Amino acid sequence: MPLVRVTMIKGKWPEYIKKMSDSIYEALVEAYPMAENDLFQIIEQLEPGDLIYDRHYGIKGSRSGDFVIINIESDAGRRGEKEAFLARLSDKLAASSGNCA
Repeated sequence: MPLVRVTMIKGKWPEYIKKMSDSIYEALVEAYPMAENDLFQIIEQLEPGDLIYDRHYGIKGSRSGDFVIINIESDAGRRGEKEAFLARLSDKLAASSGNCA
């Protein structure tokens, strides 16, 4: 049972959060051997001053105000599955970004 915690700036509408949650769940199901409906997510929306991050660290360019932290807690022996999940999630969020923005 992977536990997912998503942290973002406050102000996203319910449809955006639902689409993100669905994308995370779909990527988990594709990457991890898990039972159907093994869904445990915590979605946190913080005030703009409560999510502090460097907009330029480690990248060419800058991060927007839509910066999101996705923390996944799972068994330590699942590194390969976690890497597969991250690749799938990245693809899903990129494909749906026009629908969520």
